[in-house]
Amino acid sequence: MAGRGRGRGGLKATLLGQSSAGQLRKPGENTPKITVKDTPKEPPKRDLADELSNKIKTLALEPKPADLDELQRISKEYSTDRKKIEEIAQIIYDRCLGDAEFSVTGADLCQKLTEIEADQVKFRSCILKLIQRDFKEKENIQKESKSKFICFTSILCQLFGHIKINDVPMVPLVVPVFDCLDMLLEGGGDEIESFNMQIQSIGILLEKYNPARMKNTLQTLRTKVISSSSSARQRCLLLEVLELQGRGWRDHDPEVARFYTDLLMDLQATEVLE
Repeated sequence: MAGRGRGRGGLKATLLGQSSAGQLRKPGENTPKITVKDTPKEPPKRDLADELSNKIKTLALEPKPADLDELQRISKEYSTDRKKIEEIAQIIYDRCLGDAEFSVTGADLCQKLTEIEADQVKFRSCILKLIQRDFKEKENIQKESKSKFICFTSILCQLFGHIKINDVPMVPLVVPVFDCLDMLLEGGGDEIESFNMQIQSIGILLEKYNPARMKNTLQTLRTKVISSSSSARQRCLLLEVLELQGRGWRDHDPEVARFYTDLLMDLQATEVLE
């Protein structure tokens, strides 16, 4: 019995944390210390998708070359598969469709990204796929939203003017560009102003690669100039194009440029008063 009792006492002492002297250990006495080492924190991972999207959406209309170079670098780093290349193309294209003024900068950026490739798919193919999709719906787009159609035509024209393969423009775009410009020419107001801006920018290339089609467009333009339904401002914009084409698409000299600028401002002021 005594032996069994001592056994229970020994178990009890052990459970209570008794020391070798038969006394209970004080809190913390003879307790091995555990040292916790600080684990170095990993730097937060960059969210390239958000970074790229924000930079494209906030890119200035006249960006610094360094800004475009940075976007090119980030895009290359991000483009690890086809889906990501398509994502970049969509972000750029969406901004262009919402802002006609961004078309020049957007096309310039597309030119810098044109050779980015993953899964045997190039960025150029992705942006052209978006253009092709909306070109098939151009009549519906123009009917539903003239401003969106102007934006679409603007980026189409600027891609033709900016993207080159072996220093040659993408000739298959010539006819689609003419089709959209002719649709602008049939309209009025902002559509005629957009026609003026785009054909001044790429008219020399269009005439070089399809002179017959340019001849037809200019004939339509002349008819529009003498039409009684055209406003004075519209006739001024179209006359400026005719004069520019007659000069071989060379820029107006300062005096002529100032004449058209002043005249257009006066006509715009008159339209506001009316």
